[in-house]
Amino acid sequence: MKHFFKIILGFLLIVSCGGGGGDDPVTPPVVTPPVTPPVPPVTTYSLSVSAGTGGSVSSSGGTYNSGESVTITATADSGYVFTSWSDGSTNTSLTVTMDSDQTITASFELIVILEPGTPVLLSPVDDEPCQDGTSINDSQSEVNFQWQETENTENYILTVTNLVDNSELSFNSDVNNKLVVLSKSEPYEWSVTAQGETGSTPTQSESWKFYLAGDAIVNYAPFPPELISPSSGANILALDNIVTLSWDGSDVDNDLSYYNLYFDDVDASTLVSGIDASTTSFDVSVSPNTLYYWRVTATDENGNSSDSGTYTFRVQ
Repeated sequence: MKHFFKIILGFLLIVSCGGGGGDDPVTPPVVTPPVTPPVPPVTTYSLSVSAGTGGSVSSSGGTYNSGESVTITATADSGYVFTSWSDGSTNTSLTVTMDSDQTITASFELIVILEPGTPVLLSPVDDEPCQDGTSINDSQSEVNFQWQETENTENYILTVTNLVDNSELSFNSDVNNKLVVLSKSEPYEWSVTAQGETGSTPTQSESWKFYLAGDAIVNYAPFPPELISPSSGANILALDNIVTLSWDGSDVDNDLSYYNLYFDDVDASTLVSGIDASTTSFDVSVSPNTLYYWRVTATDENGNSSDSGTYTFRVQ
């Protein structure tokens, strides 16, 4: 029994010594979380974009980060042209770097179109024989057409019409005269059109008539009568079934004697009346829904004559 207690006591001593001896316990390290650096503040700037009268811009602006690039475009309205941005740039597209608050304005300008002046004819003179032509051969002469120079004009168009066959010739000219070769002993009508810059309206002179002198011609035929009313191809209403035909005529020799009026519903071959040279109108009877033909001849005191050509009109 004494031996058993000794064993127990020894065991207790061993346990007691083991619990208080040996190495100290290990303390775990303290982990420090990483420090996040502070985010610097973002700098922003404002951009204001506007357009003056006569155009528009692609953006009105906004708020942008420092260093950001912004592209804006100016567009002109019809009849206007873009001139510049308020910073002096003249390109329609502008790129702005945002390094400060900025205000940009697009400027536009009204397009001013200069209209050409109206030509004033000088030579050949109206209602006179042209004696100034340079004879080229027995049948042709070269005629110098002249008119006053007009402002705001880029070029002229000279139109010459042979009044016998109504053939028309057109010539371009950069100056206020033009040499043209024509047949002798023929009546002509001429006019000039002035053309200006793009967008302008051409202007036209009066129309003048002349006879181109021929060899050994003493007396000229009257100018072919100009039919005025009804115009060719017109559709008209006839009051009381009466239509008034009117025309104009002239003669360079001032010896116009009379007119002959031809009128019918077939081919204007029926002579209706001989009419004194001082009268340039005549009333004719018509029927509804009928197509009529008419023409006038002019004869001078020497028996020279000319023909207007045939016009038609329809009575409704």
